[in-house]
Amino acid sequence: MKHTIIFSLTLLAAALSAAAGPAGTIVTVTGTAEVYPAGGKAWKPAYTGLKLFAKDNCRTGAESSLEIRWTNGGIMRVSEKSYLTVSHRPDTSDISSAKVLSGRVWVTMKKISGTGQKFTIESPTAVAGIRGTVFRMDVGSDTGTDVAVYEGKVAVGPGAALKKADTAVTDTSARHEVQGPAEVEGPKEVTLREWLTIVAGQQIRVERSGVFKTWQFDQNKDSTDTWVKFNLERDAAMEKK
Repeated sequence: MKHTIIFSLTLLAAALSAAAGPAGTIVTVTGTAEVYPAGGKAWKPAYTGLKLFAKDNCRTGAESSLEIRWTNGGIMRVSEKSYLTVSHRPDTSDISSAKVLSGRVWVTMKKISGTGQKFTIESPTAVAGIRGTVFRMDVGSDTGTDVAVYEGKVAVGPGAALKKADTAVTDTSARHEVQGPAEVEGPKEVTLREWLTIVAGQQIRVERSGVFKTWQFDQNKDSTDTWVKFNLERDAAMEKK
């Protein structure tokens, strides 16, 4: 009886997810990529045109990638050896796109600028919230997270793991900008509820411990990275269409 109830609840959750509508669609797949559907029993090959729903899981193999077009028009590309969970709330204007557990993602959200929609991507240690921008998030095997901004602004706050740990986050950079009109000189102890805003040309790293630092990164040098170069070229090609 107990197993029957659990199975029924799993089917109900999957049905509700599907009824809510897709979060996005896979538009390109390179190499080996798989999807574990919400309520499913096994990983299945990802393919062009596959709809993604809340609580679906995605992973990519070595030398592989996939590109997702979200329902709000935004694009996210997933690099090799990455793992993420779709987290979509279509019933509100606050759409949490994905939880990245490991690997690298590139996000282009220019089309949602001015729409009032919010878009966030989470890792265990950081949350990045944006409205119309371009940035990448890298999540290491130790869940330490890097966010680098190429266009626009990104608000970065502590992830669920840090909130659960209930520890202070330490800024080790010389200066950082908090939400609001004021800048705060560092180093400074900040609470887990405090968000930072980084702009184009800036990068933030949040360690597993919660310690973080921000700096200006060399965009010319950064563009020699194979993953970064691919995405910059892909974005440029898309703008020409």
